[in-house]
Amino acid sequence: MDPGTDSEVRGTESAAIPRSAKPNRTRLSVSQRRSRKLTWLTSLTCIFLAQVARASIDLPDCADENSRGGEISPPWHARVIGERLAGESEPRLAASIWDAYPASCRNMASPCVAPSATLRVGDEFTIDRVCEHWAHGSFSNEASRNSAWIEVARLNVENLPQDEKVESGDEARRERRFYQFTMIEGQANAVCGAYLHRLNQTLFIRPPSCGRPESANIPGFELLQRQFVSMAEMNHLGPWVHALIEPDQQVLRYDAERGVVVQPRPSRDKYANSLQLGAWRYQPPIDVDNDGNLDNAIVWNEDERISPACGVATYGREALQVQQSYQYVIVMAKGRDEIDQARTAAIFGNAKAKTYEHAQDPYFKAKDGSFKGFRPFGHSYSLFRYAGETYFDTFLDFKAENELPKGDGAAILGVFVNRKGKTSRICRYRLVE
Repeated sequence: MDPGTDSEVRGTESAAIPRSAKPNRTRLSVSQRRSRKLTWLTSLTCIFLAQVARASIDLPDCADENSRGGEISPPWHARVIGERLAGESEPRLAASIWDAYPASCRNMASPCVAPSATLRVGDEFTIDRVCEHWAHGSFSNEASRNSAWIEVARLNVENLPQDEKVESGDEARRERRFYQFTMIEGQANAVCGAYLHRLNQTLFIRPPSCGRPESANIPGFELLQRQFVSMAEMNHLGPWVHALIEPDQQVLRYDAERGVVVQPRPSRDKYANSLQLGAWRYQPPIDVDNDGNLDNAIVWNEDERISPACGVATYGREALQVQQSYQYVIVMAKGRDEIDQARTAAIFGNAKAKTYEHAQDPYFKAKDGSFKGFRPFGHSYSLFRYAGETYFDTFLDFKAENELPKGDGAAILGVFVNRKGKTSRICRYRLVE
């Protein structure tokens, strides 16, 4: 067969294929097209919602192990601390750990992602990053060396940073650990969120009720410099401070019209010049009421600086008690070596309190008007500056009216700010650990 004939035969075979043998291109009905379109839109919606859900977590930068946020250098060496389980003589379960940052556990709310494993009491943990109330680091087990996230409240740091040693002076017998705070008021204020991160990333050498250390690890905070007050100045100011913050038996003369102490009761004892007590002022000075003028403010603390009693557990009449030190802020009169009582009360006093009863100390108990000085918000004042403004905080350990439910104040930390002559509370935190 010649090529031409073959070509003709192939053409004839192709032409003879019936239409039914060709590929089927069945047209979709209207309902089928609508169903397919709905499926496509549903898939896109699911993808979109998943992306939104991931974005809504809004992880902090410090949660990224490749970022510098929250980085600890050099690393801190710690040991795991745990709780004794009911019915057991020795601590067993110490702490849960997570391979990835436990975002769903950030506010300790349920449900929380299941942990990867647990560590036992006494296990070593090297901290290389702190983020919110979580620490990232490495630990060793029988198989290998691993890294994980753990609650900071489950760690006791053993190698104390040098700046903490300078401040404490008694690092050899102090616990070095983190505490966990949760926010219960102030979610809309940037300073409240920032201060929460700072609190949860602070390595405390004493309980938080003994004061909050100076820190600028979180962006926006200024590192304030403390200058300790001389014993001569403390002996001079001591009777006046006691007249302001203690019941009226410390006052000899009081001007009710002006609301100021005229003559305090003299102190029977004076501090020896060789003592080193914990009162300090800031150098350079800071503006405590945000009016644009620097103030000579003193954070008054009569506990020993080198070996403070605050935070030390001692046995009282009934049970083991943790010692507390009283810490207040007083404002000095401009150009004079005396306390500006009116400004001290206006900035740091609780004008709303109708009763004055301490949550734990029955000595501090009086009705309205029984105190000739001012009613503070608590016994543990500290100052800090954030984004160009000054704030103060204290544990709200007074059962003040319009303040807190009865007996709840010992574990609640409040943050206050004075603007345009008015002091307002803007944040509250609960101390969990």
